[in-house]
Amino acid sequence: MFDKEISSWRELASIIADVRKKAGGRPELRELAGIYAGELSRIFDSAGCIIFLINDDGSSLFVPAGMHGTVTESDYRADMPLMRHLSLAREGMLFGPDQCRTSDLFPGETPLSLLCSPVIVRDRVSGFISLFSSRQDVFSRENLTMINLIAGELAMLMEISSLLSALDAVTLTDPLTGCYNRKKFNDDIEVDIPCSERYGRPLSLVKIDIDFMKNFNKACGTVRGDELIRKVGETLSYSIRMCDRLYRFSGEEFILVLPGIDKERGVFAAQRLQKTLGQLRFEGEADSQPGGMITYSIGVASFPVDAVYKDGLIKKLDAALRKAKESGGNIVVSL
Repeated sequence: MFDKEISSWRELASIIADVRKKAGGRPELRELAGIYAGELSRIFDSAGCIIFLINDDGSSLFVPAGMHGTVTESDYRADMPLMRHLSLAREGMLFGPDQCRTSDLFPGETPLSLLCSPVIVRDRVSGFISLFSSRQDVFSRENLTMINLIAGELAMLMEISSLLSALDAVTLTDPLTGCYNRKKFNDDIEVDIPCSERYGRPLSLVKIDIDFMKNFNKACGTVRGDELIRKVGETLSYSIRMCDRLYRFSGEEFILVLPGIDKERGVFAAQRLQKTLGQLRFEGEADSQPGGMITYSIGVASFPVDAVYKDGLIKKLDAALRKAKESGGNIVVSL
């Protein structure tokens, strides 16, 4: 038995090292949890392993491995009895046959051996690992210590995932409008065009520029100017499909990516957005704008009719917007 436990510890150390190495490449948390679930089920020769995690936003992650009877993802929720019990106990549990039969903590078929360890993140139980078997006396206290170690590793991975998500929110979004930023656009378009080509789908880009923004800032101040830009970004965000993406490209310029939309429909979408934006009113626009109100110049370019490569498509988009501006603004142009 002693030799078997030493072997298990060695395997566990190797698995932890492997997962930590993979974590450096920023894979999904589900993938890393899946490695642990599969390896734990194998090492402990159990009927199955389930890892259940609850993210900061309330979404959950259910990762099963091995045979687990009638247990399904719908059985696992933040308010399930096992989660409530672990939130109070805040420590791992080792159940034998009698305890399993008299407990309603485990959903589905009742196991004869059950091992659970809470995953505690920032002093809050954010999930658990459970190992279970239809055989008696499968697990030991030493096994519980091992599972507690993996629970700590999962807690660390959840912390890292949360921090990286927060970092992405800072580095990939515009702080004023909450839209994606130019860096995010440059990264995404490198993927969008090859994907559109592969699946034979069109893609349209819409570039929106607020006309005579410098006049408004000079007359009303940059604080009101920022509020105008924020309001435009907010209105655009509410006016697009869930699959569309909005970026603040520069000071008063926004770019909208429309997957699956051809040039004709891209122009129609741009005209609809121009009409929606035209209904916005801003204090000071009457005195600062040539026409007495804020207007918008919009350029449209589409894959593959305008260009089949990123640089060509963006060049066509810029040319369309430039023509709109040179025409006096307040117009949608598609070359």
